Amino acid sequence: MKAYRVDYYDASPMQRALHRQMKTPSVVRLYRAQPEALLAQSEVVDLWMNGTLHWWTDPPTHAVVVGSSVVFENIPAECPSASGCPR
Repeated sequence: MKAYRVDYYDASPMQRALHRQMKTPSVVRLYRAQPEALLAQSEVVDLWMNGTLHWWTDPPTHAVVVGSSVVFENIPAECPSASGCPR
């Protein structure tokens, strides 16, 4: 449905210095597509072999999970009405 977007960002040099034990320090952001808005942002997490993306936006879950480190909960449904969404 292209209702949401997940972006992965490399940590800044300062964040990398603070998290030296991480192989791939990153920040994950969740955006709504229309109108564009930042819904959530993770803390600095290590995405080394930990970046699998799972979308659970159908009721009752409403969550986006990235690896085992990032969970965005209470995400609005992609379609406001159950009958308006193609499966």
